[in-house]
Order: sequence, then structure tokens, then C-alpha cells
Amino acid sequence: MMLFFRFAKQEAVGTEEGASFSAGSAKMNGSQQAGALTPATPPLEFSAVKLLSDRYPSFIARANEARSKSESRIVLIVLLFISALMLAAWAVWDPRYFHSDSDLVYNMGLFGGIMMLVTLLYAMRKRIRLMRKLGELSYWYYLHLTMGVLGPVLIIFHSSFTMKSLNSSVSMIAMLCIIASGIFGRYVYTRIGYRVHSHLLAIRDTEERLARAMENFQGKETDAIRKSLTVLTMLVVNMPQSLFHLPARFFALRARAAKCYVDGIGHISAMLKQRAQEEDWDKLTYHAEFAREKRLFREHINALVKIGQLHFYERLLVGWRIFHVPLIFILVISGLVHVFAVHWY
Repeated sequence: MMLFFRFAKQEAVGTEEGASFSAGSAKMNGSQQAGALTPATPPLEFSAVKLLSDRYPSFIARANEARSKSESRIVLIVLLFISALMLAAWAVWDPRYFHSDSDLVYNMGLFGGIMMLVTLLYAMRKRIRLMRKLGELSYWYYLHLTMGVLGPVLIIFHSSFTMKSLNSSVSMIAMLCIIASGIFGRYVYTRIGYRVHSHLLAIRDTEERLARAMENFQGKETDAIRKSLTVLTMLVVNMPQSLFHLPARFFALRARAAKCYVDGIGHISAMLKQRAQEEDWDKLTYHAEFAREKRLFREHINALVKIGQLHFYERLLVGWRIFHVPLIFILVISGLVHVFAVHWY
């Protein structure tokens, strides 16, 4: 619902990097030119769509929605393909012909290890200043994904589907965990982007419809609804970045949403009763209008709460790196020890 309120000076944390809403608005200017989602009723200064668009500037363009849907499908297809390839290779693999001393298996391990090392270039490209001019970051990321898939496949073939020594077992387990966490992380990220856009569409739709329904009402009832929705929207926008504080804020958001709904239904009922008296509605007309407005109000609140839930999953995805990154160091160290042991002994 359009929030008919004015902020004298309202500034809050908006983007994932901790920028203010003004910085998010600057990003929105470019997104709007590319077909981004924008509030459809211009005379109203602030709306949930506007605030949330500033909060999630990278998830609102329609192009990003299509890309998120296609990428999530690609991730699933790649996962199914790798699983089928591994099962087929395991079924026909004969260690008498593909043993560790053969040149083919040895070279599989060599090239697989090189590919795994190439994946580190993506992190270096992001963090080392001298490398920031070496091509688009997206190209490095897709190189990271490609090498991160092909390299482990060759390593698994190199191992002949066995884990013999303790060191090679540690390397294999770490590598498999990295693959699983990487695929899981990418899939979750694409789904977050797709769902944020979908919920923003739902919020824009309910805002327009509720604004039209309330445009003939003025007074304390409408002011109370606007104020309640403002508080709820700001809770969604200002969800904490810390994983430690997220659960408490999430439950507070659900409690606020329930209170907003209960109070809002009371105010809507009072407004419709006033209109029913003015226009001489019968009970059937009143109950039909009340059910329609109540459903619309509930859909709007539910969409806001779902965006808050997606923020929770987004921060979990950030915490996923705590699991993903240390495994890379374990894999590199154990892999170097494995190479040293094989060539030394």
C-alpha cells in the first residue's frame, strides 16, 4: 500500500554494502533505464516498492529476474549432468586399465590440480588492486565456476573413485565439500534474486490497488494504517547485517506483521462501515468489500514479510563463505602435501 507520509530527513542503511538509501537511489537511476521495477503512482513520495528497490538495487531489473531463473536452471542441469557422468564412470571404471601409474590417470590429476588452482584467480582478481583492470569480474567468475567443476571431475577420475591414504582422503573430502557448497551457494543466490523481484511485483500491485481503494478516505483510520505499514516496511528495509541479531529481528518482524494485520483489519472495517452508511450498502455488499480489502491487505503484508525472510537467507549465504573459504585452504595444503609425497617417495 502506498505510504502517504513524509520524512524530514530519513536516511537508513540500504544496500548490501551498507550504503545509505541515497546511494541506493543513485544505483536505481541506472536500473530504471534498463527496465527496472518502479512505483507506478508518482504523486506519492515514498512507498514500500521505492524503499525496497533502494535496498535491493541489484535484484529489481527484469533482466536480472530472467537471468536468475535461467541460472538456477543451469545450475540444476550441470548438477544432474555431473552426477550422471560420475555414476556412469564409476559403473564402467576398471582399475586394471585406469591405475594411478598410468600416464592418462596421472595427467588427469595434473590438469585437475591446475584447474583447481586457476579457481583462486577469481578471489585474487577481486581483492588485489593490481588485477582489478584485468577484464570484467563476471568473466573471472564464470572461469571460476567452470574450472571449479571440471577440475574436481578430473581429480575424481585421477583417484579411481578410491581414497587410500589419509592425506588423499582429506583432500578428496575437502574438495567434495567445496563443490557441494559452491553449487548450493550459487543456486540459493539465484533463487533469492528471482524471489525478491517476484515479491516486489506483488508489493507494487497491492500498493496500487490499496491506494485506489483508500483514495476517497481521509482521517485517523487511514493515517493509522499508513503509520503501521511504515513501521513494518522500515523493519524489512533495516534488517541487521549480523547473523547473530537476525533471528531476534526476524521474530520481531513476524510479530509486527501480525499486529499490523490485526490493527489494519480493524481500521479497514471502520472505514468500510462509514462508506456503507454513506452509500446505503446492504450486508452482502459490505462483507464482499471487506473480504476483498482484507485479502489485499494480507497479500501486501505477506509480501513484505517474505522479503524479510529472503534477507535472512541472504545473510545465511554470506555466512556460507565461512564454511566455503577455509576448505579451500585445507584443500590447497593437503593437495601440495599429496603432490610432494607422490614425487618424493
